[in-house]
Amino acid sequence: LGSDQSATFGGNVGIGTTSPQRQLVLYQNDSGQTQIQFQNQTTGTANSDGFGVGLDTQEDGFLWNYEGGDIYLGGSTVSRIMTLKGSSGNVGIGTDSPSSLLTLHGSQPIITLSDPDTSSTTTISGNSGHLIFNADSGGNASNNTIDFQIDNDQKMRIDSSGNVMIGTTTAGLADNGDQLTV
Repeated sequence: LGSDQSATFGGNVGIGTTSPQRQLVLYQNDSGQTQIQFQNQTTGTANSDGFGVGLDTQEDGFLWNYEGGDIYLGGSTVSRIMTLKGSSGNVGIGTDSPSSLLTLHGSQPIITLSDPDTSSTTTISGNSGHLIFNADSGGNASNNTIDFQIDNDQKMRIDSSGNVMIGTTTAGLADNGDQLTV
């Protein structure tokens, strides 16, 4: 170590191992938790202070803010792309103040559901106060429906022709072109 407690290494560094396979490896010789902990003068120096990144005893990776503050991901043009509020557990995408369990904030936020088996996508979006459901938004499947279920039982369906069926899956009465079937 230098006089300022700095160190320079020309290869990989291992803590707990003599054969690190990456630039920095922390190794625990049992199933115990392994983590890097970041602390400063404000957080304190106890094991329950600061911010940790690591591998828990179940071999799951974690990020942990012991101070109860937010955890966020940022980018070069947006300071907070995604925020996990430490005080509530709410997740915000496009906002640092999520007001519910999941808040999407943008000029036209879209949730995309993609089915790799059929290459079809369905979207739920909002635009100027309108809620938009779009079954097969990419047009990759035919005869799509939007189904409403309660207790895993279909109660209403809108088919690809625009027919609305409540309590049935068959459109129209004697196929006379009714748009609403009850």
